[in-house]
Amino acid sequence: EVEAVKEDCAKDLAAAMPALELAVAALRGLSKGDIGEIRALKTPPHGVVLAAQALCLMFEVKPVKVRATSCHSKMQTPQRPKFDYWEAAKKQLLANPNLLGRMINYDKDNISDSVMTKIKPLISNPEFQPDQVKKASVAAQGICLWIHAMVTYHHVANEVQPKKLRLVAAEKALLKAEGVLAMKQAKHGQAFEETVHEDTNNMAGADVGLADAATAVDVALQAALETAAVALECLDKKDITEIKSMSHPPQPVKIVCMCVCILRPLGKEDESAGWAGAKKMLSDPRFLHSLLVYNKDGVSEGQIKKIRNLLAREEKVFAGDLMKCVSKAAYGLLQWVL
Repeated sequence: EVEAVKEDCAKDLAAAMPALELAVAALRGLSKGDIGEIRALKTPPHGVVLAAQALCLMFEVKPVKVRATSCHSKMQTPQRPKFDYWEAAKKQLLANPNLLGRMINYDKDNISDSVMTKIKPLISNPEFQPDQVKKASVAAQGICLWIHAMVTYHHVANEVQPKKLRLVAAEKALLKAEGVLAMKQAKHGQAFEETVHEDTNNMAGADVGLADAATAVDVALQAALETAAVALECLDKKDITEIKSMSHPPQPVKIVCMCVCILRPLGKEDESAGWAGAKKMLSDPRFLHSLLVYNKDGVSEGQIKKIRNLLAREEKVFAGDLMKCVSKAAYGLLQWVL
């Protein structure tokens, strides 16, 4: 029962982790300068205003009350005060040089129900979705991704909590049972030997399981090659230009581009040049064609090792279709690399 409950908890939490990792990666791709640009906006786009409101709600910053008046003849009639989250966010959050650090280290395991109740209307608002907010500001999109990830994690964690309590109870019962078993094994050496023999058989079974897993990996890799071909066909020069125009690309985008540099489809890429070298590669008019005709059989073990090490840094972010939320072009390049 203990292993079953553990697997159940891990499975539930795994559903939330990719979105969480993607959000953190997006935040790490931002700089203080990006946040400063948002704060300097005199007339922020609607998507930026929504991101500012969501930040205030998550950090429980109260909005500024703005009293509106309407003119009737020579008299001004006081109206119900309005709540301005933009001014509050500028003064108390966007002005904080450690805002990104606060967001990355946010206590996601202890978000109050009141905060979730207030943020819920924004989460369901079609104008506060990452792809829509990106049209207003890439930095605001990073904030939007983070907000959605926090809410997703909170809901999953609440569902897992009762299972964690069951797990604690099951582990206590298991420890008690193991204590009784140890006493019996001390009295009966033969029973202990039989237990060791059974464990050995289990390990042999595990080896067979590993072999099956290796076969499954080979099948998955073949499917990835087919997926890469389809992804490249959907790309055009405009998609590549999208990546080149990023002054501060999210970390997963950088990693994907550096993986492409390592594979050297043009034959002249300089991976030591970092992001500047990657942008130079993307600027070459022959770039997309070089991916289509690339000789995958000529890849060396050293190149594969470097790429695996890079992809391991953001392994959960690269799972599934999450990269599409950040960049369609980077997603296509990722499929090619894989």
